[in-house]
Order: sequence, then C-alpha cells, then structure tokens
Amino acid sequence: MSNIQPKKQDLDGVEYLSANESTNIKISGDDSSSNGARIELGKDLTTTPIISHLSGDGFDFGVLGNFTFPQMVLAKEKLQAVVTPLPSTDTLKINKKVLLDDGAGNTGTLDINGTDLEISSSGNIHLNPTGAIGIGGANYGTSGQVLTSNGASAPTWSSPTGYSFVNRLYFNSVGSFTFLKSNYPYLRAIKVVCVGGGGGGGQTDYFGSAGEAAAATGGSGGAYAERFITNIAGLSASVPIVVGDGGAGGVGGTLGVPNGTLGLDGDPCEFGTLGDAYYTKGSGGKKGDRGAETFDIYGASGITGNSGIGDFTINGFPSENAMSFGSFFGSTYILANGSNGGNSVLGAGGRSTIVRIGGAGSVINNGDAGLAFGGGGAGGAGATRTAGVNGANGGKGGRGIVWVELYA
Repeated sequence: MSNIQPKKQDLDGVEYLSANESTNIKISGDDSSSNGARIELGKDLTTTPIISHLSGDGFDFGVLGNFTFPQMVLAKEKLQAVVTPLPSTDTLKINKKVLLDDGAGNTGTLDINGTDLEISSSGNIHLNPTGAIGIGGANYGTSGQVLTSNGASAPTWSSPTGYSFVNRLYFNSVGSFTFLKSNYPYLRAIKVVCVGGGGGGGQTDYFGSAGEAAAATGGSGGAYAERFITNIAGLSASVPIVVGDGGAGGVGGTLGVPNGTLGLDGDPCEFGTLGDAYYTKGSGGKKGDRGAETFDIYGASGITGNSGIGDFTINGFPSENAMSFGSFFGSTYILANGSNGGNSVLGAGGRSTIVRIGGAGSVINNGDAGLAFGGGGAGGAGATRTAGVNGANGGKGGRGIVWVELYA
C-alpha cells in the first residue's frame, strides 16, 4: 500500500481507510474463494477494478471500473461505500445492474438486460434500443395508442377516444392535385370539404332597334359538400383531387350573332373518384339564361343550384330574377335589371347594376364576376334609344375550392 493514512474518524464510531486519488491499494485473501476478503483500488483503471470482492458480511458490489474519484471511503462494519462526485469527464460503468434500496425494505433495480433498460425490481418500465417505452414489462402498446393515467396506479396503453385536429390543407388553385396518405402517418380521420365553381352569368341579345331593353339571369352558386372519413385503412394511398373553375359568362349578341353566346356551368370540385366510398363532390353552379331584347315587359326567374355528394351537402343558391321594360315612346323611361349571381356557402354572387334611360343614348352593363369560392356570375343588362348596339356580357363564376382537415 502507498499513500494510505490509517485513521479513526467519527463515522458512527467506525474505523476506515482514507485514500487520495493517487492511491494504489490491494488487500487480498484467497482469490479462489468466494468468501475471501479482497479489495483492490487502483489508478490504472484500464486493468485494475476498483472493487473486486468484499464479503463475509454479505457486502458485494460485484466489479466496478473505468472511473476515477478524489476520495473513497470504505466502512465494512456499516457496509457503506461513500464516493465523492465524479469529475465531469469521467464515466461510471456498472457491469450488470444496480440494486436500489430506500432503507425501508423497498427495493428496485436498474438493469440493462442486453436489449432494454429496465427500471424497478420487476422491470415495470422498459426502454428498448429504438427509444420505445414499455409499461408493465416489454409492453409497448400498438401504433396510435396513448398512455392513460390511472391515478396512483400504473398508466396503461389505450386507444384514444375522439379525434384531435392537426392541420388543414387547402387546394384553392384550379387544377388537379394528389393527396398522399403516407405524408401523414399519424392520420386517424380526415374531413373533406368541396365547393364547386359558380355558374357563368347570362348575356343579352343584340339591340337592333331603338327603345329596346334586355336583362339576363345570373349563374347559380356552386354546391357545398363535406365528408368525415374514419376508415383511413380504406383510403387509397394516392387520392386524386380536382379543383374546378367558375363558368365563363355569356358573350353579348352582335349583328352577326344576335343572341350572343351562352355562358358555361361551373366546374365541380372532387375528392377521390366516383365509386369510392369516400368520394366527395361539390357540383358547379348552373349558367344563367340570355336576356331577350323587348319593347315590352320581360321577366325571367333565377337559376336554381345543383346538389353535391357527401355526408352533408348544401345546394348552390339560385340567382335572382331578371326584369326589363322597353318602349317605342321616346318620352317613356326604359329600364333593365339583370339578376345577381347566386351565392355559394363561401362566395358571394356577382352583382348587376340597374339600367334606366329617360332620354337619348344607350347604357350597357356587363354582369360582375362571382367571388371565390363558388359565387355565380351576374347577368348582363342593357337599354338603348339607338339601334344597332351590341348586347351585354354575363359575369364569370368564382372558382371552387377543396380542403382536407387532418385528425390524429
């Protein structure tokens, strides 16, 4: 032994040896005997264990190695080992397991069994090499389960009840898109909403005679449809999405095409393919009718909306009625009121401005476009005291939209 100072200090009246960090100690008995008293302390830690064996009073640390410390105190009578904190650059390695004892008979272990890190005497908590947590042994639950508190009892794995909103994906540009299920591994449910494009507004005829008036009807709004989908396993890995545009407005009549060109229906917005259990469709709005030129009173009813496909649907709202009044008599007012486009759940229909003439001249008002998302275009309107005037155009319908809400 070197650098050893036998002392008697007051550790509950127990004698002990105190050694500094440069100490080399070896006390040996019968190395082959499991009962032999053998203590080794060494600074050459790559070859010499810190404590090899100490028994006789049931005191056995096993083998400790690969760390240094400024001071170590051994008191055999009290079966204690007191170690000052290790320097931050050193490592404490334990060969098998650590027995934890609170002094009141309650024990547990910290055990690395070759695969998992087990905590408690029965391995109640496991940490496997991938970082998964096991409760009540190597019970890691199943994918998607959550830990549920049981008060003072151990927590358990359980399937969550209800759904938690995570995110919303918007598809609001006209075109085709793809929903990839693999991008959202946590997915337990989705809500799909589709609103079709609005119908285009109607146009008026060509005004071939003085004193004529005409008013066209607007297009109806796009339909709303939604669906809540919980069968994620039945959802295709790749789901097509189509976002439709609003219908074009009608083109007013000319000398060569006196009735003009009708507008177009709005395009539908879709999630999935017709026949899929989760197929969702917001139908497009209908196009407006043309307004005929007249010297008399003329009226036309608004255009009704289409329906959608889903768990819950709202038809596109109809456009308003149109009305016009023409007259041969120059002293009589002539007027026209094209109809406003129909609204959708998300977008207002375009607006038409009333036309009134009490003297000479012509007023031609094109219908306004419907707003996103899904508003119908307004109908055109016009009145003239001059012959040979081109008709009014209808407004374009607002584009549609699809969104997908993600739930865990």
